[in-house]
Amino acid sequence: MALSNAGRCDPGPPPAYSEDPNSPFYGEAKLRLPAVEESYAGQTTIARYWADGPGTISGPGHSLAIVNEIVMQQHANLAQAAEAYARAGIADADALTAIWSAKYQYNLIRPVT
Repeated sequence: MALSNAGRCDPGPPPAYSEDPNSPFYGEAKLRLPAVEESYAGQTTIARYWADGPGTISGPGHSLAIVNEIVMQQHANLAQAAEAYARAGIADADALTAIWSAKYQYNLIRPVT
């Protein structure tokens, strides 16, 4: 909506898939492994909050729920609330377009795999 095309937010290609321990792909996975292995209760709570998995609200729904909290806390009037929801919705739509475009373009194995 605000982006002229999804490529405007292209993250660039990921490292090529490789199981070679000396490869950039392997290195990036290894870099993030301690965060998974050494997570503490607070990190788990935060991860679950942002997971938006089955049985929870969607990513865009999550963003709008946060906007809703802010609108309520600030006692926003109707015009302010409408603008906040519109801006968040437009940002979510553009982000999802860019994300799915990159996923389609690069088609790389997911880290959980």
